[in-house]
Amino acid sequence: MRTRGVRSSSGASAVMHSAQHGPSAKIDRAAQGIPRVIEKTPFERLAPWWRASTFRSVPSDLRRPTFLERHYVVFALAVLALAAFNLTFRLPNEVVTEWDESLYAINAWEMVKRGHWIATTFGGALDYYNTKPPLNAWLIALSFKAFGVSLVSLRATSVVSAWLTVLVLQGWLRRSAGATVAIFSSVVLATCFPFLYTHAGRSANTDALFTLLILLPLVTCWA
Repeated sequence: MRTRGVRSSSGASAVMHSAQHGPSAKIDRAAQGIPRVIEKTPFERLAPWWRASTFRSVPSDLRRPTFLERHYVVFALAVLALAAFNLTFRLPNEVVTEWDESLYAINAWEMVKRGHWIATTFGGALDYYNTKPPLNAWLIALSFKAFGVSLVSLRATSVVSAWLTVLVLQGWLRRSAGATVAIFSSVVLATCFPFLYTHAGRSANTDALFTLLILLPLVTCWA
């Protein structure tokens, strides 16, 4: 009999505990207007500014615009002008680099001269060394046909692709992270030496065009 009494008392205490802390208790607290405490993760406590929701937490009509937001168009155009200057300054005076840039130049020139637009050639024979897709060679060849064979027309595709990359990055970050992040990020990219010189914007290599074609699907998927 004592054992049964102990069991019944323990069962009653378990029922009372479930009534105080169970789902019905949560409903009663919500009905009484008691605020619910939500635990934050360590990442949210240490770096809440990194989340994209932080930038949208305050309505735009209630917070005061920053200096960059008030003058965003001026700074954005200045960054784009800086990128254009860095990509085109003394461009005709840069010698053609060996291997890749010279190879793409010969591929495009032979396309224009021989009219073979399907496969790239080198010295009149199929170029088995350059097995990349011929889009870059096609664009260089079209530039040769439109503007003549020169160093500027050779690198026009890369220059335009690099400049468009800065433009797309700036517009994307303006919508997703704000004016300050957009301006500073585009400044960093527009003045980055590897992005301008090393197989990129100021050369006829495929890297600048490839970078743009990677960035565009990312922005499209985000939108």
